[in-house]
Amino acid sequence: MKFFLLNFLILTYSLLAFSQSTTSLRPPSATSKTQVDQTSTLEKYTKNVSIRYFGDLQGSKLSKWDDNTYDYQGNKESTPVGLWNLISVRYDLTKKTRFVASPRFITVFGDRNELREDDDQNVVVNDDWLFAVVQSIYRNDKISYRIRLSHRHPFSKDSQDSGQDSILEWQNDLTWFPNKNIVVLFWNNYRYYVYEERTNQRRIRINQTTLFNYIFTDKWKVQLMHSFDLQHRGAVSGDNEKPLNYFEKYKHSLAAGVGYSPNRKLSFIPYVKALNDQAVTKDTVAFGLWILSSVYH
Repeated sequence: MKFFLLNFLILTYSLLAFSQSTTSLRPPSATSKTQVDQTSTLEKYTKNVSIRYFGDLQGSKLSKWDDNTYDYQGNKESTPVGLWNLISVRYDLTKKTRFVASPRFITVFGDRNELREDDDQNVVVNDDWLFAVVQSIYRNDKISYRIRLSHRHPFSKDSQDSGQDSILEWQNDLTWFPNKNIVVLFWNNYRYYVYEERTNQRRIRINQTTLFNYIFTDKWKVQLMHSFDLQHRGAVSGDNEKPLNYFEKYKHSLAAGVGYSPNRKLSFIPYVKALNDQAVTKDTVAFGLWILSSVYH
């Protein structure tokens, strides 16, 4: 996979360099009809395309910078510090309907020596990719509501080893604009994990997240986030079978960050995060960095 990506990047760079060099050799004459037709065709297929990037640098606890992450009780985990990367390629099918393909991967910076033998040992770790259709339902000056139906494909080693075939997900996104300085996002999603029959597993997750933004200027803002997860997990049949209406708390987190945008296409939000209702201390609070970028359009 890494050799493929490296060769792909080299090939892409070579093609770009070649196209630039050949363009510079052309005399400054009138553009040919062929060039105009090619440009029109390219614009036809790319005008509805946009690309976004999101990165989450997941650090260790406030009291100690380390090569590994820490759990909500301040205990060191085997998971190395890394940058979770999400590339969202969007194609507008209509003014209200969008198709999204989202490759996801983790760039590992921390200590991999404490990983288990069956963990992915690579520096670049594949995560499950998301494919979705997003539908805008309603929008005015104060409120925006849309829904998303998605499939997460098991590209990660963890998902493949567990016998997972898919994660089917329904998500509701509601955004409220009470005034020019405040933007509040509410979203909830429902995930159903599809496993191979041999695994005898059933898993369902429900998430509710609220994101509050106070915008001071074009460059500075404050962001607060609350996220809560419930989970149903058990056997489909047998001794460990659980009724479908049985759910338990899975994750609960509070985060606060300060955002800085050097331009309209890039934002950095360093944040601190407290997990699972623990007392907020320097040993139980983790820090990190969110990175958001509008790569194309």
